[in-house]
Amino acid sequence: MAVATSDLYDIRMRRPRLTTSDLIVLVGALVAFLAGWAIKDWHDDRVRTVEVATVKVSYPRGWLNFPTIEPEVFRAVSNDDPQTVVFLSTATTPQIDLLQAVSTNNANPARGEPGYTQLGSKPATIDGNAAVMTDYAYVQTAVGGTTVPTVIRGRQYSWLKNGELYSFSLEGPEDNWTNLRAELNRLVDKIDTGG
Repeated sequence: MAVATSDLYDIRMRRPRLTTSDLIVLVGALVAFLAGWAIKDWHDDRVRTVEVATVKVSYPRGWLNFPTIEPEVFRAVSNDDPQTVVFLSTATTPQIDLLQAVSTNNANPARGEPGYTQLGSKPATIDGNAAVMTDYAYVQTAVGGTTVPTVIRGRQYSWLKNGELYSFSLEGPEDNWTNLRAELNRLVDKIDTGG
């Protein structure tokens, strides 16, 4: 009894066909990708821009712009968490060396807070200007209150321009620091120091 084995090896290469349903899926995927990109772009650009002390700074839309006390010239507070703040401060300085100006004239109001600790510094740039990025932390407590003390983390960018030391900072609770740091990076990219 002979078995025909030639049928087992008779495999033909066929080109895959593109059907109407395949085309609908491809177009749907492309539309979904473009819609997601547009929504992300819209979400990332949800900021307000203000000009203070010849510097244009941005802050998230929906945050509240608060009055300031010197050396601050701008302050915005999150509408979701009042401990999350972005601010710009200035200090006149005769220094021409950035590191020396930061160490002697630091306009960060958090320096007077209980437990203020500088966590580290490194060089950075703000709108083409040499800057220093400083991470810091402090403890926020309510005097006579029953609330648990909160560790506040912050990051400050300082730069010199025309005899002024500018410091742009964002600070907020440590448990939300990862999100805040990403927000700060987005805001720092939008700073315009006025030429």
